Amino acid sequence: MPPMRRLTLGSSLLLLLNACGGGTPTPHSSAYHGGAMDSEPAPPKTQAPLGRGSQDDPVQLCHMNGGPGRTDYSYVANYLCQDGSKPLRGAEQAGADARVGNVGAGPDGHIVDLYRVPCPNGVVDLYVDAYHCGPHVDVNRGMDIDHLSAEELATLADMVRGAHEDPSSVKATQRRKAIAEVFLQSKQIHLELCPGIAELLPTTADPNYLGELLLSMGASVIEDGRPAADPVSVYVDTLAGVLVFYSAVLAEAGESAREPLLDSLLEKAKDREGFPQFVRGALGDCGNKSLGVDPP
Repeated sequence: MPPMRRLTLGSSLLLLLNACGGGTPTPHSSAYHGGAMDSEPAPPKTQAPLGRGSQDDPVQLCHMNGGPGRTDYSYVANYLCQDGSKPLRGAEQAGADARVGNVGAGPDGHIVDLYRVPCPNGVVDLYVDAYHCGPHVDVNRGMDIDHLSAEELATLADMVRGAHEDPSSVKATQRRKAIAEVFLQSKQIHLELCPGIAELLPTTADPNYLGELLLSMGASVIEDGRPAADPVSVYVDTLAGVLVFYSAVLAEAGESAREPLLDSLLEKAKDREGFPQFVRGALGDCGNKSLGVDPP
């Protein structure tokens, strides 16, 4: 059976993108074929940020007192409107000039700044906490997604693992969307959604377990670090990430969020020796040649 990478990945990851708004194009068909995604648009080399935040859950960036690690002005300057336009054209000074002022403290006591971007469909308010410097800040959307550095790859994987434990906040939703865009369009990260694995998960759109699986797969491939990753170990780690996410959903939403398929998977995962064999059986011949990450 031919690999199902592009359309299957595109359709599933776009569930994450469309849930958050933004201007990412979607394929005209959501059916699964055995090959490439129909009429897939050529992706740009770099990505701009998407996400608005709020005073209670602002976008986390870094200003570094104007140093080389500054991300707040470039984030605002590269903001993509819902129609895909970038009104501030990536100019950092325009990003700086878009600042209205601070709106008070956010949930962790940091000052939150309000920026306004003049999108064609109306002004967009961006709430930014620029006092979060380090590997956990939102993705710098000026990165070259086809030539990610080792540090950028590690940051993406760490962000996915952190998002597993945060099912629904604005910040985690923004990060899922940004990372999904990278995984969908990067030529450096190679993923394959195997039907036998997909069948282990519910097909709900909210929570989107299939989308979470694909994000976890990207993190697992990065953590493996090889151009030709071992599909069994990658998918064992991938499913472990999904189960962390499921446990977080249950903690947040309660027993009404229980899913029999995932409860069964949790039980199987407790058998540390037998679970890899179970995963191998679910994979069949899928994933043997398609999983990996090209070196930086």
